[in-house]
Amino acid sequence: MRLTGAAQLLAGLGYTVGIARRPSAAVLAVTTGLTLPSAISGLRRDGVSKGLDQLLTVGALFGAAVLAAQDTEGRPS
Repeated sequence: MRLTGAAQLLAGLGYTVGIARRPSAAVLAVTTGLTLPSAISGLRRDGVSKGLDQLLTVGALFGAAVLAAQDTEGRPS
């Protein structure tokens, strides 16, 4: 989990600063996708209310990262 967090931090900084935006967004999408199984298992472990909140949060972050990775700002890839 620490490696995933470090990758998300570096990719987030790269995306924010504008250095390699598409690769940074792709790294964010992959690392967020890796946390989806634990969010799904959280539905059973933490109860429906808290688990569903975590699942929706991770799902929204994953969707945003995928859209950011696909965005070309009007330029071809």
